[in-house]
Amino acid sequence: MPIKLFFSLIFVAFIASLTSCEDTGHTVKNASEADSTAIANTVHGFYAWYAKHKELEKMDFTDTTEAHLKLDEEKFDNYLNAFERSEFVSDEYIEGERVYFARCETIWQTEEKGDLPAGFDANRVYCAQDDVHNELLRSVGVSSKIHSNTVKSEVYASAQIANITFNLKKEKDRWLITKILCDQSIQF
Repeated sequence: MPIKLFFSLIFVAFIASLTSCEDTGHTVKNASEADSTAIANTVHGFYAWYAKHKELEKMDFTDTTEAHLKLDEEKFDNYLNAFERSEFVSDEYIEGERVYFARCETIWQTEEKGDLPAGFDANRVYCAQDDVHNELLRSVGVSSKIHSNTVKSEVYASAQIANITFNLKKEKDRWLITKILCDQSIQF
């Protein structure tokens, strides 16, 4: 009888493991319709917000008074605070931009002042040198695969614009941008 009970318990445990609803965080699934819509709304809403804030495109947060460029911390904080107030980006996005430009600042110390500074070869939001906001504000496709509460989402705009990949995460029932992946000269 104990052997029969043992095998019965093993069988029940096996069936339970196959039918478990617990998400381990490793499951990749297509976005649900609600999540897919929310992710697309975040990306499109972010571009609509950014298009209304043309002053951010200038990326005017460097100090040019010295022999080499350096970050003007006050201007840089104001720049990042504007993104934070948008409510489309996460703290992770803000921190990523801090790290990116801190590394750029290190490179600026080796560059000639008249050269195009590292990190400024393309707009960090549009992932392009040209103003492409009209193209991105159109109804562009967004493809997403969810990994637990994070997603990598790709925006398909047109043949003139390279696909732009966004990392997003769900915080307090909202999808927020954690990173915009551009093919720029500096990758960190």
